[in-house]
Amino acid sequence: MTVATLSSAGLTQLTRLFRDRMIGYTSVVPPLDVTRLAIVRDLQRDADAFIGPEAATFEDLESYINLRLCTEAVRRAGPRADGQRLADAVESLGALDLGGFRLVFGRDRHHGSDCVEIGMRARDGRQPVQRIANAGV
Repeated sequence: MTVATLSSAGLTQLTRLFRDRMIGYTSVVPPLDVTRLAIVRDLQRDADAFIGPEAATFEDLESYINLRLCTEAVRRAGPRADGQRLADAVESLGALDLGGFRLVFGRDRHHGSDCVEIGMRARDGRQPVQRIANAGV
């Protein structure tokens, strides 16, 4: 058994190094093949328009979600946003649906999501059609 922390590109490379093995992984965002989620479709659309399809990775989706969260916090903090107002704005968000990916914040809840994806990559580096598990989406 091998355990590693790596990016999507690293995960694909690892499957090439261990051609005879199925590779398991975890992620804090859904895989990009879950196109029923508007946030995934939005990222794919924006990646295609501004960068190219190679920009759509787990890390990019996580960044995209973080950017949408920050944008909403700045909007709610108002024109005189500072660190404290931003923190207060995030704490007051409550439930925030970002296109099918739900975040929940509060005074005692600062981590936003309980999503943990558990999946596998096939020997050719692609994801199998069926995901193993999901908590939180």
